[in-house]
Amino acid sequence: GEFIFRFSGDDQSLQKLVKIINHLFGVPTKIEYDTAKGKWVHLWVKLLVDLILQSLDWEVQANQRANDLPNWILQLPHTQLIAVLQGLTETQSSVPSSANTAQFCLTSSSQKIIEKLTLILTKFGLVSAVQENEADSTNGENCQDSYSLTVPGLDRNFLGDNFLWDNSLWDSAQASQTLSAPVTEDIAWATVTAIEAFPLDEAVYDFSVPDYENFIGGSYGICCHNTYGPRMLPNDGRVVSNFIVQALQGIPLTVYGDGSQTRSFCYVSDLIEGFIRLMNSDRTDPVNIGNPGEYTILQLAQTIQSMVNPEAELIFKPLPQDDPKQRQPDITRAKTWLDWQPTVPLDAGLETTIAYFRDRLTREGLLNPKQ
Repeated sequence: GEFIFRFSGDDQSLQKLVKIINHLFGVPTKIEYDTAKGKWVHLWVKLLVDLILQSLDWEVQANQRANDLPNWILQLPHTQLIAVLQGLTETQSSVPSSANTAQFCLTSSSQKIIEKLTLILTKFGLVSAVQENEADSTNGENCQDSYSLTVPGLDRNFLGDNFLWDNSLWDSAQASQTLSAPVTEDIAWATVTAIEAFPLDEAVYDFSVPDYENFIGGSYGICCHNTYGPRMLPNDGRVVSNFIVQALQGIPLTVYGDGSQTRSFCYVSDLIEGFIRLMNSDRTDPVNIGNPGEYTILQLAQTIQSMVNPEAELIFKPLPQDDPKQRQPDITRAKTWLDWQPTVPLDAGLETTIAYFRDRLTREGLLNPKQ
């Protein structure tokens, strides 16, 4: 059989790779180039391919095709993830869907690879859809199901002829996608048609901190619930920071719907204590770390209003589609396994958080010192 390992990347990385291969193994290799697919290095020696795959913890099927991506790949920075995408999408195709938009399609026999590509694409702000394709038994005995990943609504200027191969195109400021689903800021809303149970995965993605590497490897599952406290960002979009910043700046506090939807808020020091106890335990099952105290959004708005600016106005806007009506963690496992429960009441946590935002906004010139 034929054994090929292909490395994609920038010039500097590939040149370093060539030197290492030549020096350590005495295997001559070189950088190859294609105007459509960029630059790469091919490694043809089976022994070295096997050695590299084993060292990278890369699962390989009997036919030598990788059927999964190691979880450490999900933690790579954006520049290196681009190289991963380059290596995995040699057979990509772009299909125009209108005069101004196009869609990128990729098909694989590995469901795991498609799922992880979906996660990787979210790190570039791109939403994709996955479809399972049943095998056509008329094509022979060795046929198998396949999975299609589609990224619709791409700006044709962004897609271009070198999609996935020109690193400059992956600048988040240039990545443009138009979706048919309703969009609120960076959230795409879709109708839930079915809910299915699925086994615990070793990769967890936390969407709560924008622009950071939030993949967590391992089977540990820590489910956080509306954490708040000092060092939050004024524009992170979370309800606590939104209300506090609006009240401090004299802007009407925006409540969506009638404010009857409930949330539970956990102060950051309580969360960290829960993290530490879980890390020091031998538990690997999912654990809720949160405060079970339940408040309506309207109650939170009125509490912050009274603490910051009683004269602040409350305004009501339409409730976004599929906005959860209730969020309240069950912390039975944390109490039983970790002897943990939150200790900071909401009022005390809000006082510290408000003081932090008042100081930060004043230093940044976004708040009158008298406010």
